[in-house]
Parts: sequence; C-alpha cells; structure tokens
Amino acid sequence: MPGCASLLKRALLVGLLLVSTLAQADIAFRQAKVQLGDEGYLLSARFACSLPPTLEDALQQGMTLGFVLDFELIRHRKLWFDSTVVTLQRNYKLSYSALTRQYRLSYGGLYRGYPRLDAALGALCTPGGWLVLEKGGLRELGDLQGRIRLQLDSQQLPQTFQIRTLTSSDWNLGSDWQSFSFSPEAAP
Repeated sequence: MPGCASLLKRALLVGLLLVSTLAQADIAFRQAKVQLGDEGYLLSARFACSLPPTLEDALQQGMTLGFVLDFELIRHRKLWFDSTVVTLQRNYKLSYSALTRQYRLSYGGLYRGYPRLDAALGALCTPGGWLVLEKGGLRELGDLQGRIRLQLDSQQLPQTFQIRTLTSSDWNLGSDWQSFSFSPEAAP
C-alpha cells in the first residue's frame, strides 16, 4: 500500500498546483473590435479581470488603483516599415469609499459607483464605444491591425508601492499586447 499513498499524495499535489494557478489574479484579453459609428470608428473590447487579495486589501484601505488601456492602429506596408496610424491611451481610476461602501470607477470626467468589486471590474474590463478614429480617409490605407492591452499603471501608485511592483507579481497586473485585424468600412 505504500505505492497507493505515494500516488495519492502526488495526485493531491498536482490538484493543488492546478487550483493555485487558476486562482491567480490577472487581466486576460478576450476580444476587441472596431466598428463604424455615427461619429467615427468605435472600439469595444473585453478582458477577463480579477484582482489578487493584496490589491483588494489596498482598495479597502483607501488606495486608488490606476489602470491604463492602450490602443494602436497599425498599417502594414509591403516594401517599407509598418506605420502607426493611431496611438491612444485611456486612464482609469478604481477606488473604494468606506463611507458609501461603493467602488468608484472614473475615466476622464466620468464617474460611476458600483456596489460590488466584481461589478466595477466588469465595467473596467469591458470598455465600449471609445471613439478611436474620426470618419474619412481610411479606405485608402487598406487593411489595418489593431493592438490593445489593459494593465495596472504602476506610475499612478504612491512611491512606496511603486517599489513593490519590482518585487511582487501581485502589483504587476496586466495583459500583453494583443492584435486583431481591422478593415475600414465605407462611410455611409
């Protein structure tokens, strides 16, 4: 029976390792698209987001977490280097108010309150209707490639926590650059 006990221990260890990797917090890209709207080309994206307990505790203690959504539109050229047509950034701030017991998400001049952290993260991780390009002039460019990423902005953290981003993976949260194809539609 010593072989069975050893096998059972190994199976439990593998199970624990799998559960621990699944429980890790991160930002994972799901999809993105750019569509023609009334004002121009609008970006909609979806990320799967979760925060590690360290960042949840920091929020509860009153720290504001800054996130940055980066977007690039790139034109590929056959006989020359690729050119970047558009580079944009949207900055978000996520905070918790102990007085109102609500999470607050802001970008630009817009603020919105959420009763639960998962609702605030849902709004943060599904940006939609972001005007990334005005109408006109894109048809001549041909097929384009969009690139997008969402990450915790360590530059918006207090200096003492910026040092922690160098030593702790909990403070290095974000997706890698993800590419998607984009073909400009004819303007109506």
